[in-house]
Amino acid sequence: MGDINWEIIKKNALTAIKEDVTFYSFRRNRIYKILSVQDKIIIINRVSGGKPAGLTMGKICKSIEILKENNSSKNIELTHNIVLETILVHLHPNIKWDSKNSEVYWSEINPEMTMESAESFIRQASDDELEKILVQINNRKNQNKFRKALLKLYDNRCAISSVSTDVVLEAAHILPHSITGINSSENGILLRSDLHGLFDNDLLLIHPIKLSIHIHPSLKHSYYSIYEGKELAKRIDNSKPSSQYLQEKWKKSTWSKSIK
Repeated sequence: MGDINWEIIKKNALTAIKEDVTFYSFRRNRIYKILSVQDKIIIINRVSGGKPAGLTMGKICKSIEILKENNSSKNIELTHNIVLETILVHLHPNIKWDSKNSEVYWSEINPEMTMESAESFIRQASDDELEKILVQINNRKNQNKFRKALLKLYDNRCAISSVSTDVVLEAAHILPHSITGINSSENGILLRSDLHGLFDNDLLLIHPIKLSIHIHPSLKHSYYSIYEGKELAKRIDNSKPSSQYLQEKWKKSTWSKSIK
């Protein structure tokens, strides 16, 4: 299993280099970029300052196995390594970020799971595990439908960066689905994973009328400054994300009033 996990990470890392993708960490607002992918090590640079870090095949696979055993990163060593945590979440389809509890968790249900393997997995699960799995399946159904609709509307490209690497494209909700329950395309924008993180954490705003992009002042001198003032990409059917939802998010922002 370790070799499989490494191949998944390695493949997606190579794609990230090709697409010139940067990764936004979920802790401490750090920004990373993959410099090179070798046989058993990935070299990562901290764009926001700091020395390059090397993540070896052994360290990555061991961390994934520990994460699987513990279900989440709470109270385990993984939480103390921000660069490792960031790369695992962005590059492995089974590893997710729980923003509510601020932790990484392992999800057995993933978009690539076949019906046959899913049924086999469910047959072997305990009652408690089955309940969790069914919740995940329902959430995945809704998320997959939502994501597929946005992928089509934005022609499989990030609405801000135009990156087309499937593994880093995420369906971002304008207003939190957990609160509003709104899963329509009006409440969604297709974003690269790091830009999605900025958007969710009030570090990136979209003007409700102009649809222009605005980057938080703390990132003024960062890589993300290239997107300041850029207009959100148009959808293929000329529809737009809801100005009402964008307005609500804009008003709730702590810094939108400083934007001219």
